[in-house]
Amino acid sequence: MEVRKIIATLRGSFTIEAVLIMSAVLVAVFLLCFSFMLMYHQVLLTQAASAIAQEAAHNWTRGNTPYYRVFELAAGSQSLTETITGSLDEQKIRAVFPASEKTLVEKKLAAIQKNTFAQLFRSIKKPDKTTVEVSYQNGLILREIQIQITQEMTIPLGHLKKFFTGKKTVVLQAKSSAVVTDPAEMIRDLDLALEYATKVNEKLDFNRLLRKVTGAAPKKE
Repeated sequence: MEVRKIIATLRGSFTIEAVLIMSAVLVAVFLLCFSFMLMYHQVLLTQAASAIAQEAAHNWTRGNTPYYRVFELAAGSQSLTETITGSLDEQKIRAVFPASEKTLVEKKLAAIQKNTFAQLFRSIKKPDKTTVEVSYQNGLILREIQIQITQEMTIPLGHLKKFFTGKKTVVLQAKSSAVVTDPAEMIRDLDLALEYATKVNEKLDFNRLLRKVTGAAPKKE
């Protein structure tokens, strides 16, 4: 009788240990799959930021006159930041980007932001908050467009994370930049102007003309 009681007790302990071990294994597998999902979403954000930055830089000078570059330099560098809470949809985007009077640079930045939010419709997990910052660095020689996408997402065991970090969400961030190049027409016009200026300088020796004018001027006694 005592042997049977011992065997029954051991069987019960094996069952409890198996339940605990399998539960821990299932939780670990679930967290591992969720971490892979976050990594994949990070890759999607990086790809979207890079593609939109390249497209924005390519289309930035399209339709501009050569004189627009002067007003663009006077305006200086600019930046726009917009945040949408919850899942992304067309109604929220229309509310964030109403039709209003803006400068040409601000209109372009707003269009880039709107396109960025539209590219983030499809996602594996709906974010709690999405922030898109578009910056235009305007230099005399180098012009650059920077796009930064930041999303906050709720994670399993978020309250446990909040106990250690003070925040129950995880932040995913992607940043990319692209250089704006002048159109081919502007480059050809600039090369043509420099070529004509060189030819005029060769035919008209301004130093020699200045000496003639200085020699012809009456000298003070």
